[in-house]
This record gives sequence, structure tokens and C-alpha cells, in this order.
Amino acid sequence: MTVIGEFKPSRAGGWEGEIRTLSLSAKVRFEPNDNRTHPNAPHYRLMAGTFHAGDAWEHQSRAEPLRTYCRVSLDDPRFDAPISAMLFPDAEGLNAQLVWSRSVKPKGGQPSLAQSATADSHGANDGSAPSDE
Repeated sequence: MTVIGEFKPSRAGGWEGEIRTLSLSAKVRFEPNDNRTHPNAPHYRLMAGTFHAGDAWEHQSRAEPLRTYCRVSLDDPRFDAPISAMLFPDAEGLNAQLVWSRSVKPKGGQPSLAQSATADSHGANDGSAPSDE
């Protein structure tokens, strides 16, 4: 798992901080969703300025000690599809980390950066499209 965001509690409730990856740097707020009309509605709306960047749902860990965390769906017009991440507050609730991990096979069959680097180091990347073999 990779930490892609650091957050602190917001005075208005929720969390505020920054998401940083190789291609994204954005200040984001987890704003409490006060208009939950259904039990499956998100607990938080992720906002980057006035842009609705995603949603988050609170969950309880199954292992001791029981802790609350958020499952996060983050979207951006630059993404092929929304990404899933998790927000883990520390035990004191003073900081939280947004973590993400890539699925085993990226959508579209394109190799990840790590797969490309491995192929390059073994001389297997000849510039042709990857095969699905």
C-alpha cells in the first residue's frame, strides 16, 4: 500500500489535507454528508475546492482494537476509472493517511511503472504493445 494523502481533522468536521501522486497534487476536504437519506449513502463528500472529487463511507475494523476507517472512491476526469483507497485515522484521531494499492492487473492491460521498469531491466521491452499471454 502506498500513502497518497495526509489529513488532519477539520474545524467544520471531517478531514482536510492533500493528496499527492506522480500526476496529482490537490488539497482535499472530507466534508460530512449531512443529507444522508439512505443507509448506503456516503458519510463524506470529497471536495477539491468546489469540485466533487469522490465519496467516503465509514467502516469499523474487525480486529482488535476496533477502529473506524473510511473506504474512499476518488474520481477525476484524468482517470480512466475511479480509484479506491482507504483513509486510516491514527489512534488519537489527530492525523489520517489515505492509502492506495494497485490492483494486480491494471485496466486496459497496460503495465504499471514497476512492470515497465522490470521489463526494461531485462531487455524485454522492445516498444511494442504488451501482450495478454
